[in-house]
Amino acid sequence: MAHKHDKIIANYKSIGDLSSILSNSREDYILDHLSIHLHKGQLKLLEKIKKEQKPHHKAIRMKKYKELMNNDEATPEHFELHQKIFINKIKKLENKGLIKADFEVDSLPYEVEFTEKGKEILNKIDVLKQKWEDEIFKDFEDKDKLLTYLQQVAPKAAKISYARIKKQKGVY
Repeated sequence: MAHKHDKIIANYKSIGDLSSILSNSREDYILDHLSIHLHKGQLKLLEKIKKEQKPHHKAIRMKKYKELMNNDEATPEHFELHQKIFINKIKKLENKGLIKADFEVDSLPYEVEFTEKGKEILNKIDVLKQKWEDEIFKDFEDKDKLLTYLQQVAPKAAKISYARIKKQKGVY
């Protein structure tokens, strides 16, 4: 049976609105199928931490943090407030047993590593991402063509995001 919004969605002309529906759907699917209760922001934070574990991302964070600590003029407005808020979010993931955080490091505001439980959840998230994609595209014939188109425009979108991140000057 069709959902009452199917007809409305079928008439959307905005790629951004449609991509938001897909993104929200994927997050909701993952959150509904995890064995632990997480909020969308916590799911995104886990992904961010996973990315930051890569050596080149960690090196960039260390470099930015060193620049901020050695130059008061480079420090963004409200840096300490934002850092405290972010560290509180880290502590919530730590309280759930997903990560172990160290806030007594010199080269960064914090150092994080995943616990075994956290690694299991990350693996489950990856599995759920694929299950969501398989379900959503089950009867879709042009998935490869859509993927090709998205691969062509995604770098332009990423460039916008990276530019904003650079402006923020934050390390948290």
